[in-house]
Amino acid sequence: MAAKSNVYAVGVVTCRPTQRDAEAYYRYTIVERADWSAVDLILAKKNIRPQTVGEAKFLEERTNYANGMGGIAVVGDPDRVARQLADLSKAGLRGVGISFVNYADELPYFLDEVIPRLERMRLRERRGG
Repeated sequence: MAAKSNVYAVGVVTCRPTQRDAEAYYRYTIVERADWSAVDLILAKKNIRPQTVGEAKFLEERTNYANGMGGIAVVGDPDRVARQLADLSKAGLRGVGISFVNYADELPYFLDEVIPRLERMRLRERRGG
């Protein structure tokens, strides 16, 4: 296991009961419903265009910026989301500041389903004592 650094990352969690549901919700919220004109303006200010980085890299960056300004996409069922977060920890990250598409609706599910898995992996202290 890598030594813990003081490096943190940001990410957007899309967690649903099944992997298929999570991927569909991610595709709907991040790809289909993205504010592409805003994303393109941000990329243009950073000189990220097909002409400067190539078409494939531009499309990758475009999706990354639609997903929380380039944060890590954590997509999956509760087991997979917990594994992805565990992998980031094993790589040496101290923590991840996460957000959700709809924080009020999605945070309770994350707390009920993902946090207990992280506790069992000893990546989080048990809640409530």
